Amino acid sequence: MLNTIAYMLKPGPLNSDRLHVVNIYPTYVFDKRFVRGLVITPGVRIQSGVPLTTLEGLEPYSDSGEIPLYGRGDLGRAPVTGTVDVHIDYPWRINETKSLHFSVDTLNIANTKRNLLIDQNADLAFGVLNADFMKPGTAYQNAAGSNLVQGFVQPFNARFHVAFNF
Repeated sequence: MLNTIAYMLKPGPLNSDRLHVVNIYPTYVFDKRFVRGLVITPGVRIQSGVPLTTLEGLEPYSDSGEIPLYGRGDLGRAPVTGTVDVHIDYPWRINETKSLHFSVDTLNIANTKRNLLIDQNADLAFGVLNADFMKPGTAYQNAAGSNLVQGFVQPFNARFHVAFNF
């Protein structure tokens, strides 16, 4: 195909273009004796999908994913996704100026397992077809040389945190 590089200059949505992102994180601070100062923040995040594009390699570089072959966003958009998170923080006062804060963040408490992306590379290198084209997830090599698969909502995870404020 001649003149495929012209699609790189054609206007269209960029690969991280989300049309809508809704974040709702209300906070409640308890003021009763035993739980005085306890902070609970439930959160909801809803976001529209990113544009999906057929990408091909460029011959001089022999890399995949260089040229948006049929224009950006030709495969439509990834699905709308959402997660529910909760943050809990409890301060323990030592004196007027010092306190310990114990926190827990629970992310994706519903443990949703949705697909965010598909493999958009039509070839692995110039002229080498990709058998995983348009399949869920995207594979890439990290700095250690290991193949990783991305493109899914992160599973349930939690963080524990202790901070000394002075």
